[in-house]
Amino acid sequence: MKTTVGFANFCGRVFLTLSLLVVVARPAFAYDDPPIRVARLNYLEGRVSFQPGGETDWAWATVNRPMTAGDSLWTGNGSRAEMHIGSTAIRVGGQTSVSFLNLDDRTVQIQLNSGTINLRVRNLYRGDVFEVDTPNLAFTVLRSGDYRITVDPQGNFTTITLRDGQGQVNGGARRFLWTAAPRFKSPERIIFPMTFTICQAGILLIGGRTPGNFAKNAHGQPVTFPRN
Repeated sequence: MKTTVGFANFCGRVFLTLSLLVVVARPAFAYDDPPIRVARLNYLEGRVSFQPGGETDWAWATVNRPMTAGDSLWTGNGSRAEMHIGSTAIRVGGQTSVSFLNLDDRTVQIQLNSGTINLRVRNLYRGDVFEVDTPNLAFTVLRSGDYRITVDPQGNFTTITLRDGQGQVNGGARRFLWTAAPRFKSPERIIFPMTFTICQAGILLIGGRTPGNFAKNAHGQPVTFPRN
């Protein structure tokens, strides 16, 4: 009888110890779970390199490779790549350095150091954040559309083209809203230009020159400039 009771007590202790190990280990394993939302490399052409977040070494990128916050991508001369985040397509041109600063269920934050990316944002829901940071500005996508962003190799100029959509620019001590709806208001003026460039000095160039009335229209109002 004593043997039976002793064996039962031993089994009880073993079960309690294993239960405690499971409870303690569960939070540790939870941190290893992969993120729910990732960017996936759908297409590669030429020399495309990949650097995982927290690593110093680069490796050749492969199709279907998932990318998340901290990961970086580099395309060589004449190379291309395409990533998808759900229905959003990110096309990367040649000689482009791009990385993900943040990527989760509600936020996409991309760092573009040099080169060109084309964004096709199909769905942007209330509360979602989609931002592209460059050396001299932050561009926030405010609605679905097509966007092309280019940074020169030295990181001095950022050029953004809105084929369709709307975004907010913060850079060069300036903040303004930009809408891609080009149309003529009169023979003398055009509103909502599609392409603009900001340099390190904070100068806004539209169609190769600076609009004189930029300051008074810098708070969500249509930007206008005289035509030649």
